[in-house]
Amino acid sequence: ENGLFSGQELFDNGSAEAGINRAVRVVNQTSSAGQTVTVPINVNTAGDETGYTFSISFDPAVLQVVDDPNNPNDGVVIGDLGGNVIANVNNTAGTIGFSVTSFSGTNGTIAQVTNQTLVRVTFTVSSMAMPGTTPINFT
Repeated sequence: ENGLFSGQELFDNGSAEAGINRAVRVVNQTSSAGQTVTVPINVNTAGDETGYTFSISFDPAVLQVVDDPNNPNDGVVIGDLGGNVIANVNNTAGTIGFSVTSFSGTNGTIAQVTNQTLVRVTFTVSSMAMPGTTPINFT
């Protein structure tokens, strides 16, 4: 009984840097009822970004962000690009607000990358989840 957790992608094709299409995407993952699944949120960057602020929504009857008493952001952790993340997790509403800043580049910028992980979110899949696709959307 596998389920697919599918995500959206946001683009900024108006970047001043030629040939660079900034993007933020929720990476599709599969899991099963009663299991945990870690969902990466990846980015394409131009190399001059100093932060990201965005929100996602999910079906709280199917997914819940794991409760981690040792992490103030619960199941949200910074990805491979470093920096700091503040996450406002609301499992009742099925939303997460993200603020990701303080990258290690010049003046706190992020390196120019393609399809690298900005943050990871670990969810618990409801034991009552039916097989099928569950969207994770930008809001």
